Amino acid sequence: MMKWFSLLFSLSLFGQTLRLFNDSAFDLHCTIYSWDGTQLQTLDIGPWVTLVWELGYAGNQPNPTWTTTPFRVSFFCDTGELFGAWPSVPTGAFVNAMGSPEGPKGCKIKNPKNEQPNQNTRPFIEY
Repeated sequence: MMKWFSLLFSLSLFGQTLRLFNDSAFDLHCTIYSWDGTQLQTLDIGPWVTLVWELGYAGNQPNPTWTTTPFRVSFFCDTGELFGAWPSVPTGAFVNAMGSPEGPKGCKIKNPKNEQPNQNTRPFIEY
């Protein structure tokens, strides 16, 4: 058991990790970019979901001595519009959608029938 734990711990030291948290009420797409703008991966993150992302050197890094940090982490709405972005994220950081310093932090909600709301009615408010 201890051998497996040691192996898993040592393997995680070779990768670069980020903790991603969608603390919004929207389904978001999270795209991670390297320091030079290369897109590394896009993940779908539901509302109130936390993921741990790790960049391994097995397939997409030709030389493990090359750095990819700082990362840029961008959250996008289902419509493709920017929700929020973190421009300079170090490895090991915790990144949340609502705390991003860039972007509107909101998504447009699609009206499924493309109907205009009735201007003569008021929303029902219960007191």
